[in-house]
Amino acid sequence: MPDAARPFGFVEWFRPGERARVLEALDGMRAADARYLRTHLSWAEFHAPGGPEWYDWLIPTLGARIDLLPCIHYTPPSLSRTGTSAGAPRRLRDYADFVDMVLTRYGAHFTDVELWNEPNNLLDWDWRDDVGWDAFCEMVGAAAYWTRQRGFRAVLGGPCPFDAQWLDLMGQRGVLGVVDVVGLHGFPGTWESEAGGWIGWERQIACAREILARHAPQVRLWITETGHSTWRHDEIGQVQRFADVLSMPVDRVYWYGWQDVASDVAVQEGYHFDERHYHLGAVTEAGRPKLLGRLLQGGGRRAVETVLALTTPERDAPERDAPELEAPELEAPQRPIVIVGGASPLGARLAD
Repeated sequence: MPDAARPFGFVEWFRPGERARVLEALDGMRAADARYLRTHLSWAEFHAPGGPEWYDWLIPTLGARIDLLPCIHYTPPSLSRTGTSAGAPRRLRDYADFVDMVLTRYGAHFTDVELWNEPNNLLDWDWRDDVGWDAFCEMVGAAAYWTRQRGFRAVLGGPCPFDAQWLDLMGQRGVLGVVDVVGLHGFPGTWESEAGGWIGWERQIACAREILARHAPQVRLWITETGHSTWRHDEIGQVQRFADVLSMPVDRVYWYGWQDVASDVAVQEGYHFDERHYHLGAVTEAGRPKLLGRLLQGGGRRAVETVLALTTPERDAPERDAPELEAPELEAPQRPIVIVGGASPLGARLAD
């Protein structure tokens, strides 16, 4: 069951010009009792025409209404070694300089900054051009050091899927020593198979804590991105995953996402490359709340607890004066019973 007292947040990416959607999403997330929002501040988009004007509106608008975590990533292609937004900048210090500019320009609207996103994802960081992770460690380490010097908390962007060796390498290279928080990502039941690579939140958190204990025990853990796709209309499954992650022993949880991706928008891999990407929201593309959205807006996390309790099969304890059952009946499997038409007089009596 979720911790009914634990604050949580959403992850939501906004594209330049989506002012109306930003305001609608803010209203919806606040009505759902969300305290935090993680969104991206694209270095590449900032350098594109209209980029500064967009973020000059977006960051103050978000920061005025919710606790904001900007994720600063994506190299401007003109500065990239590979010519793409996933490439390392030719001058690694340019990233720290951009972060410094962001803190000066928008720092009044947040206290935490996330440095890069999913570095083991080739669409976010082209590690083929940085096999030993030297460029990444130098780039992010410098940005994290300066972020803390400026009085902000530095959050290290989490790999997806979780990679213990990568995290340990960050400790060996000193990166964990200059950050305040490490982010964890995971999508059990959507991209990470229960029978395959998914080890469970408990083991992933324990593994991360063991690595931090050796390199930087003061660093905190946040789950900065997790979610469950309803592409097969599994709305109760989404509610269950939400409840599961809120029960985990971390300091903060961000749920991806608030709204389904619009059907006419291309995701990172391409236009409708993977249909699951388009159905991760608590509300639909049109803004209609799914079960999770309705529960959070109608009763908060306690409503989530209540509905999940109703969907969990239970057996009543036998009456003390009830006749003792024979051994074969006691050994028979107890299965849930579904009554179709349970609202009719006959069905209601049968249910009783």
